[in-house]
Amino acid sequence: MTEAAPPAGRKPAPVFPLWIAVATAIVLVTAHATALAPLTWERRALTGLQPVSGFSYALPLDTKWMSVDWTGGAPIEVYENGHLLACSHSPTGEIATAGMGRYQLEAGWVFLSSSDNSDPRTNGRQYELRWPTYPGRWLRLLLLVTIGGALAVALWLSRRTVIAVLESPPLWLSLACVFIPLVAHRAWIFVDVPLPAVHPDSGSYYALARLIMQGEWPRFEIRPPAYPLFLAAVLPTTGSLFGLMIVQTLMTAASAAAVVYAVHRTERRLAIGVAIAMAGFVTGLWPIEHDTAVLSENLYVNFIVFGVGSVILGLGTGRAWPLFLASAAFGGAIVTRPAGLFLMVPYLLLLAFVGWNRYPRRMLAAASIPLLVLVFGTSTYNFVTARVFNVTAWGEANLAVATFTMWRENPAYPDDVNARVAAIRRIIDERLTDEDRATLAASWDPLRLAPVFLKGFWGPALTAASTIGPDYLESRRWIRRVAVDSVLASPATYTKFVWTMGYLFYVHNTRYVADFGDLMKYRVQNLYTSQVVAQVGTDPVRTELLTTYLKQPLPAAVDTSSACRAADQVALVPTPLRRVHRITQTVRDSLFARALWVYLAAAAFLAACVQLVRTRGRHAGAFTVFLLGATALAAGAVVCLVEYAGQRYSYPTEFLYASMVALSPLLWSPARRTPE
Repeated sequence: MTEAAPPAGRKPAPVFPLWIAVATAIVLVTAHATALAPLTWERRALTGLQPVSGFSYALPLDTKWMSVDWTGGAPIEVYENGHLLACSHSPTGEIATAGMGRYQLEAGWVFLSSSDNSDPRTNGRQYELRWPTYPGRWLRLLLLVTIGGALAVALWLSRRTVIAVLESPPLWLSLACVFIPLVAHRAWIFVDVPLPAVHPDSGSYYALARLIMQGEWPRFEIRPPAYPLFLAAVLPTTGSLFGLMIVQTLMTAASAAAVVYAVHRTERRLAIGVAIAMAGFVTGLWPIEHDTAVLSENLYVNFIVFGVGSVILGLGTGRAWPLFLASAAFGGAIVTRPAGLFLMVPYLLLLAFVGWNRYPRRMLAAASIPLLVLVFGTSTYNFVTARVFNVTAWGEANLAVATFTMWRENPAYPDDVNARVAAIRRIIDERLTDEDRATLAASWDPLRLAPVFLKGFWGPALTAASTIGPDYLESRRWIRRVAVDSVLASPATYTKFVWTMGYLFYVHNTRYVADFGDLMKYRVQNLYTSQVVAQVGTDPVRTELLTTYLKQPLPAAVDTSSACRAADQVALVPTPLRRVHRITQTVRDSLFARALWVYLAAAAFLAACVQLVRTRGRHAGAFTVFLLGATALAAGAVVCLVEYAGQRYSYPTEFLYASMVALSPLLWSPARRTPE
């Protein structure tokens, strides 16, 4: 749709110059407000300092302007009698304990210590804060009215074009809504601190990948094959863990783009909303953590996201090949992480819908065969190599740690089994306090129960359970029996466990916010501090992984050795990209880290159920929303029955919440009763 021609004799309204002026004003104001390019600077006298603790004194600024919790470290300076204090952006704890000119802006307060740790209230010196000019109330109001008014006028003058774009946005615009936030969020990691996360579990994946690269046939009864195969393909090609980080991040961008493309092809008017939902997902804390880690979560999550996009495309176009890709992706997720078995629920629902609506047989075959081949092929391989017909033999371990707080001896067990159960009880009892036991007995508060149940997820207890038999595979039968018997003997406790995990999985985890910089500091300590490196040296597999593929020196944007850092402490230099990352993360969290999306998604799911009943299961749009909701429900059900529902287990399906809300207009689209 194009703008109507102006009447004869009238000049067209200057819309384009107005848009340029509005965009320029927004860029300048944003650059100043985020300290990316401050336009003006000011000094503020710091009088009336209050003692905090140790050498730390503080003054409220009556604003969070330039606080580290918003900007990630703005270019602020504190002067003592005209001389710049030595150590900016110091943790508040170090200011109190070490002093010597350390200072910080945090949560609307300035914290500082004098250069010689004297009392700044009585040492006779003057203290000043230099920072980007803080716009007063009237200036902020003037900017808001001026820019907002100009933006409103520009929107009104180009309303036909704007409406046309929103009704049928071009694909590049929808993809830009995902890629621009993604690049803004991750540029800091890849440019300033390009360090991977190498966890203890990373070595177990690399050990299998190494066998594959050597041409051997490994056993996959504990670690499923997909991620080791992925590592065996990527590591020799890229030659570094930094290359692995790039590949995994590109996969995240591609899977998000697949969802956006699917909606663009099938219901274009909803593409912008879905793109914003996917942007909220890919800029979350856990996607960036696992996209840059040597762990299977990246591959697992991208299989799920890509599979969802393929389902949307297949149902929306009535073609077989997207359903083939969806089935393959769901199967790939299952053979990446055992938790992916929840995908059997949407898989079976998809087959039922395709069959019920009499889609062509090729669509039913395309949707069914790939997953079956992958799952049964992996199970057959495990049976041949380890006598376990399953994608993994680790399920009993999950069941054990979920029920350790309930394990009891049983007269029906042999004496040696009862002895091992009693030993496990003692291990767990040593971790439980009297308050913990009282909480288990009387409370239904999930936030009180969660830390108690977490104490049952204890490695030494699992080690003891794994040796009930001569090895873990032989112990599985007894683990399964003792766990089930314990649940039957303590149904109330197990019900509390499931209730607590469900609350964490569906509601509490969605509200979790944190600074990824803290995780990056942990990575530096893991990779470069002498104590941790020595510990890694005791693990030959992890040592080989690091010495072969970690080729990044300590980045210049990481400070571990200056006089302003306490021993064994890590500081992140507040570079411009660090501020962009922190601001992007804060904006994302303020919009998406809310339980509101869970409740809105639940409403959309219930409405989809009603619409499916009304149309006797023949409404493709309602089924799409219903399937996304069923996927989230199934994911939580599998985890909450046998696992502690930490963020690493819930985040793979959190993208479904906002996506379901964005796709909810499908519920009122005409029902497609016959395939195209």
